[in-house]
Amino acid sequence: MSKQVDVYSMQMILIYCKEYDDFINIVLVCKKYKYVLDRIRMNPIQITPKTKNLFKYIQTQQFFTPLDIKLNTNKSIFNYPKCAKECVIEKNNNNVCLLSVYTNDDRTYFNDIIPDFIRKIGNNCFENSNMTTITLPLSVIEISRFAFSGCLNITEIILPPHLTELGNFAFDDCGSLKEIKLPEMLEYIPDSCFSKCSSLSSVIMNSNITKIGFNTFSECAFKDFKIEKNVLISEHYAFSGCEKLSKFEVPQKVRFIGNFAFEMCIQLKELVFNNNVVFQDGGCFKECTSLTKLVVPFEYMKRVYVATESEKVIFESLGIEISNIMKTENVNEKVYKFDNFNILQGSMSVYSDYIHLGDLDVLDENLYCLNEHPKMYIPSTVVNVNADLNHFENPIEKLFIPENALLIIENDFNVYNAKNIFVPSTVTKIQKCCFSGSNLEKFVLSQSVHEIGKKAFSDTTSLTSLYIPKSVTKIGKRFVSGCTNLKSVVFEDGRIFDLNKEIQKQYDIRSVTSNITKLDKNIEFPLDSTKIEVPSAVTKICNCYFAKYTNLCEIVLPTTLQIIKNSIFDKCIQLTKISFCCYSHLTNKLNQNYETIE
Repeated sequence: MSKQVDVYSMQMILIYCKEYDDFINIVLVCKKYKYVLDRIRMNPIQITPKTKNLFKYIQTQQFFTPLDIKLNTNKSIFNYPKCAKECVIEKNNNNVCLLSVYTNDDRTYFNDIIPDFIRKIGNNCFENSNMTTITLPLSVIEISRFAFSGCLNITEIILPPHLTELGNFAFDDCGSLKEIKLPEMLEYIPDSCFSKCSSLSSVIMNSNITKIGFNTFSECAFKDFKIEKNVLISEHYAFSGCEKLSKFEVPQKVRFIGNFAFEMCIQLKELVFNNNVVFQDGGCFKECTSLTKLVVPFEYMKRVYVATESEKVIFESLGIEISNIMKTENVNEKVYKFDNFNILQGSMSVYSDYIHLGDLDVLDENLYCLNEHPKMYIPSTVVNVNADLNHFENPIEKLFIPENALLIIENDFNVYNAKNIFVPSTVTKIQKCCFSGSNLEKFVLSQSVHEIGKKAFSDTTSLTSLYIPKSVTKIGKRFVSGCTNLKSVVFEDGRIFDLNKEIQKQYDIRSVTSNITKLDKNIEFPLDSTKIEVPSAVTKICNCYFAKYTNLCEIVLPTTLQIIKNSIFDKCIQLTKISFCCYSHLTNKLNQNYETIE
């Protein structure tokens, strides 16, 4: 038995709608919903030029961003961060600020007293201050990055019980801080949070913490440290340089230890790890010269452990034999096998005539260990590939991919250096830009492929032929644009195809004119220019814009310029002079390839 939604219930449902079209469609469902939007007294979505007429009778307006259009209402609720001073003003006007942030500017206004309504301590708020104690109100739930960094005189700080998030470097270099208790609701200690706290000898952790970040407790004064039982991950350099640390208890649940995690813990006596621990690469025990007991599951590890010279001495003194340790950075063998590893990752170099990848499960990114090989067979055990093989000095003649691999179905396949790639029949789609800019010479798609993504083979200048089976029913735009040496594209179903038109770059290059407001890839100055004067109408310059002007020596920027994107002067090695007025707010965006700025 069907039952219709009454008007009141529909009014409740509307609160959860997020798109403009959703509200319009509901009004159009039937006559009884015609005026349902007039019953709403508080807007559930942002007020924009498009939505401002949806809710004609709201009494309280919610603001989701500073750019929301303000309506004439009795009350306002601000759902985005506002500084403490502004929150006080709004509160006096009977408005509500849900996320109040105490900023560096607020310190002067409130005389370094944090009001009891503050939810967040802002970035760099107390950085390098001379305060000795800090009292945080119970309302605080977040402390942002660098909030108390460099506060050398702070000896004590009590974190509020409802704190859920700490920012990177939050208490970095607090040299006088001796003890810290982490609240129960905190689940993660972020990167460098307590690094260089040279007096910190005690940390009381809660049982909910599962991860210790990069460099978190480096150069602290612990003599002993106990990780709570639920911690799973300890990142790179987590306890590096803790020279007084002599005892460290590792819980059974720990599953990951990052590079150089205990580097320079010169008084550390004992470390015992469970059999399931994964070490990122190596260096974890570098210069731990006082170790008398070390239990590490090397015999269970199926990944390369890159040992430092000091670690080799430590392992030898403790009688530890490691069969799968990479003892040198470079391996020169006729045949090198990876049969003992199930994950291959990192910057290890292997120079061999033939490489056997054995029983690998994961082929990870930045894989420089496969240099100089004319053929590469990825074994059938590999199920996931985040491959970035485009930096090799010599191209791979053939790359064979197993049927189980998920690499082309995902977006992490980045192999530009193979001339021929053999794709398994399990692949049904060639992703967007999958082989863009690669060294492919010819390519035959299997009958399993149904779709070719946008720019799939674009700018592959070495590609000479392409065979497309009749199974392909969808082809993205510009899939072979820029393939200047492509001579033939053969469709199995015999469809007509204008090769020359498709190869051409499908955007028009225009010369710079005085009314241009944006410089992007479609707008060009003469490519041999040594001096460029940007028109006064220009307000934005896009990423890497001047990279193609390799002869550029001097540039004049207009005062109208508002936005400079990243690396606009990349590759401009001749550039020595940049001239413009009022540029101080822009200089942090400029690539440092010039000698002077006027």
